[in-house]
Parts: sequence; structure tokens; C-alpha cells
Amino acid sequence: MPLRNTMMGERIKQRRGPRTLQEVAHLCGIDAAMLQRYEKGRVPRGDILDRLALVFGVTTRWLLNGSDAQVKIVAETPAPYGKKEKRLMDEIDKLLESGDEVVFQHLKRQVDLLQDAVAHRREKGKA
Repeated sequence: MPLRNTMMGERIKQRRGPRTLQEVAHLCGIDAAMLQRYEKGRVPRGDILDRLALVFGVTTRWLLNGSDAQVKIVAETPAPYGKKEKRLMDEIDKLLESGDEVVFQHLKRQVDLLQDAVAHRREKGKA
């Protein structure tokens, strides 16, 4: 029988907010029926727990037991970055520190799009 954690399920529901099961499940790469099981307290595998935490902007520890509420994402500026890159990273840090879920999701989508564009350019260069 799968492990149950009803409080974790409540935290998942809370973080999903008004978004549909389908929306959040798609962001996590799972189907809506599985997300619904997790909201009812079924404990997900570690990799899925990691994805849920990332999508919700919280730690896995918070999902599981309610402690350590928000993820503090700090973009470290590598030495080769110039002034423009540092300013951009500082602006991203400020947005992430706001704790706004909509801002977090928007930034996540933008990063995904940038990664896709870079991958496409690399493939195009190999052809």
C-alpha cells in the first residue's frame, strides 16, 4: 500500500490554488489523475516530489512536513559574467525574492523557452 500523508496533500492543493489539475500536472510532467492522488495524500516518488516542489516554488521538505516554507533561489554570478549579465541576474533575484507564484511560473516558462532556443540553435549548427 502506498505511503499516505494527508497534510502533504493539503499543502499541494494549497499551492495549486485556482489552477486546474491539468495545468499543474502538465508543468510537472505527470497526468492529472496522479496529481489528484497526491492531493489526497499519496506520497510521490522522489523525482516527482522534486518537480512538484520546483513548480510550486517550495522545498520538498515543506511539501512533506510543512517546514522550510519557501525556496530561496540565489543566482550566483560566475566570474566571467560582465556588467550586463550581473545586472540581469540581480533583477532576476529581486523578482524571485518577491515570492509571487505567478512571477515564478513566468520566469520558469521563459527559462524553458530559452533552453529550447539554445538547443535548436545547437542542432541547427550541427546540420
